[in-house]
Parts: sequence; structure tokens; C-alpha cells
Amino acid sequence: MIFWRPSSERPPFLSPLLGPVDGAGHAHTAPRSAASREKNGRLSALLGVSTGLGAVFSVSVFLTLPVRLSGHFDLSREYSLRLSYLLLGGVAFVVGIVVYFAAYDSVKQKRESSRSHEEPSQLGYFALLRKGVQASRNDHQIQLAYAGAFVARSTTVATSVFIPLVVYKYYSAIGACGDHPNVTEIPNQSDCYDGYIFSAILTGVAQVVALVSSPLWGIVADIRRLGSRVTLVAASIFGSVGSFCLCIFGSTSAIYDPRRVSCFVWVSLIGLSQIGTIISSMSLLSQVGQRDSMRNHQVIGSISGIYSLCGGVGILLITKIGGTWSDTWVFGPFLLLGIFNVLLTLFAVFGGR
Repeated sequence: MIFWRPSSERPPFLSPLLGPVDGAGHAHTAPRSAASREKNGRLSALLGVSTGLGAVFSVSVFLTLPVRLSGHFDLSREYSLRLSYLLLGGVAFVVGIVVYFAAYDSVKQKRESSRSHEEPSQLGYFALLRKGVQASRNDHQIQLAYAGAFVARSTTVATSVFIPLVVYKYYSAIGACGDHPNVTEIPNQSDCYDGYIFSAILTGVAQVVALVSSPLWGIVADIRRLGSRVTLVAASIFGSVGSFCLCIFGSTSAIYDPRRVSCFVWVSLIGLSQIGTIISSMSLLSQVGQRDSMRNHQVIGSISGIYSLCGGVGILLITKIGGTWSDTWVFGPFLLLGIFNVLLTLFAVFGGR
């Protein structure tokens, strides 16, 4: 694997945005422009598969870790939860060490290539942010990638936070959580074991659907007649249908049963939308670096930073607004997510004209 080889054994530097870079630091964009455009979706799909594998692993292992620890070692709920966070922190620390010593050092590559060229200007944080914003002012493709990141991360929060909330509300309402039915507090894993397990199942279904469909999204994004923009439109439509249908069917009764087959269908559509928006928006972003006007690594880094920032803003908004709304209506976050997807669809279809 190129990524893990020692520096002496590596071929010329491969940039997912700019293409091969020789020892002098020149990006060869022209010879590979057609071929690289045909692989943007597939490369993004590989990242999507990795994301899906991580999500499935976290749902199947990390999410149930407190219950497993308290059951196998007879630990209290508080101590098992605290120990779970310690274990997760240890795993993250080990992975960080492995990546630090074994991953490809792109910064070192740039330093070596800059020895024979002009030193890049050292800009401050806000100056780099300004560059990313300025690059997107008249570029609908970059703007669409930013919007896709916003919706993709919002969908991630909906599947990982608010779907379990729907499950917990149901089990609490039917009195299946401890000895206090119809309580307003969210039940925990010790007195609502069935709800805790079913929320992991329902969330896991969404993540498995996302994992299985990620290669398909990549292939569709690489089809010339369709492309990343049409793929993003399709993903946002799936998200709109899944979110709005969950709200509509969930409002038909005072106590919505998430164990229905229809709920699995709507959640699966949301999972499809999640991975579809991730892959298509990343594919749009990767195409930016292959254009002649975007060869500057610093501009590409700024654009990537704004891309991640937009995703973070999406997480904050749906967490704050959707979380507050869920106190009065548990499906409020999904209505908000559906609105986000509708706006993304309209922006992808009519924006930039």
C-alpha cells in the first residue's frame, strides 16, 4: 500500500485533489484530468466505506460497551459508563500514535518540494478561512460541496442521537423502562435494556444500509451523464422522503411504535441519504483541485477547512435546535433535517444559474 510505505519506497506523491506530484512539487493535472474525473466518486466511496465500517463497529461494539461491562464484570452503571469512556480514549490514543508514525507525511513532502521553489506564505487562521470563502464566491461547485457537508453531518447526528431518542420515548411511554412509566427523563441502559438494544439495532440498520450502498453511490457519481451533482440531488431526495415520512407516520398516533417495518424503511432512507451526501459532496470537492485555476495547495487546504467547518455548523444547529424541539415533539429534528434536504435539493438544481 502506498499509504504505508517508507518514504524511500514510495512512488511520486499522490494527491487526491491535484493528482501525482513529482519530486519538484509540480502537480501533473493535464494528463490525468479525464481519468481522474472518472474515479472521484470511487475514491470518495472508499472513504464512505471506511466511514460506514466505523459506524457499524461503533454501534455494534462501542454503543453496547457499558451494558457488556456491567453484565460481565458486575459493575455499577456509573462505573461501567466511565470505564467505557476510558477504553474509547485509549483506543483513540493508540490509533493516533499509529497514524502519527505510519501515515503518509504530506507536510514533509511539501517542505521537501518547497526547497527548490519559493517558500509558501505563512498566513494566519482567519486569512486562510477568508481564502476558502473567497474561492467559493463565484463557484457553485464549491458552494454545493459546502452545503452537502452541512446536510451530511446533520444527518449523522439525526441517525446517531435522535433515532435512539424516538426509541427511548416509546419504551418509556409503554412502561417498559423501570418502575416509572411516562417519565420525562430519558431512560438509561440499566432500567431500559430492551429499548437500549433496539435503538442499537435500528441505528445499526441505517449504518449497514449506508455501508452497503456506499460503493453504488461512488459508481453513480462517476457516470458522466449523471455526475456528483445529480448524485447529491438523489441523496437529498432520499433524505427528504425518509425524514418527512418518519414525521408523518410518527404523528398518526400518540405513541409511535418504532418497531414497525415502515420505521426501518424510513431510517434506511435516511442512512442512504447520509452516505450519499458524504460521497457526492466529497467528490465535488475533489474535482475542484483538478481545475487549472485551483492548483494552489494553500487554497485547496482552505477550501477543505471550510468544508469541515460547514459540517460542524450543521452538527451544532441540528443538535441545538433539534434537541430543543424534541423536548416537545420527538420528531422535530427529523422535520428540520427534511427541510435541510429540501433546501439542498433546490440549491443543487437551481443554484448557480
